[in-house]
Amino acid sequence: MWTKSTSMMILVVSLALYPGRAAWSQMPNAPGGDFQTSAYWAVGYAVNAPTQLMGFSTVIFSPGLAHWGVYADYKRTLDSPEDGDEYDGSVTPSQAINDFNDRRTDDESVWTTVNVGIVRVLTGDLAVYAGAGYAREEAYEQYFDDQRDRGVFGYYWVKDDAGSGNRLNLLAGAWLRATPGVLFQFGAETAPRGFTVGAALVLPFLR
Repeated sequence: MWTKSTSMMILVVSLALYPGRAAWSQMPNAPGGDFQTSAYWAVGYAVNAPTQLMGFSTVIFSPGLAHWGVYADYKRTLDSPEDGDEYDGSVTPSQAINDFNDRRTDDESVWTTVNVGIVRVLTGDLAVYAGAGYAREEAYEQYFDDQRDRGVFGYYWVKDDAGSGNRLNLLAGAWLRATPGVLFQFGAETAPRGFTVGAALVLPFLR
């Protein structure tokens, strides 16, 4: 089962284990220069912390495109209240409050996003990006039943359909060239609000 610790481990390994400069330079069609002199295509692991701890990204830019490029990613929340024993799909927030007079104790959202953007190379080691994307929010609320008839020890989650829906996600950030074979990514997003962190391996271009 994919967990938050698994995701963070993948990110750490991606940041730590990458080809050295000498080994990378010997790969066929590998970029031989910096952002301003070589074409780059990279794929990697990206997260929108603290909400979305699983995601994948790709970026491509080239001097042949006048130092412009494109970026895309997919991210999602790992854990959902629906996965646990406390989830009760037969109860709505209105029933929990008005019919059962239960007390709301927490709320949580599960997000899935697909983003695209444009990239602009600024220096040999720095490129910036900005874009937008589709975000789907699934909202949940947790309630407490004093009589302990519902949920686990009285605690149970219900889906909040009124609070769920499609959102517009705006994002911006930067790609940093760590080595010819590895790029680091840092940025921010609005839906869900968080910080983008990632690492990507550069793929050699095919002839």
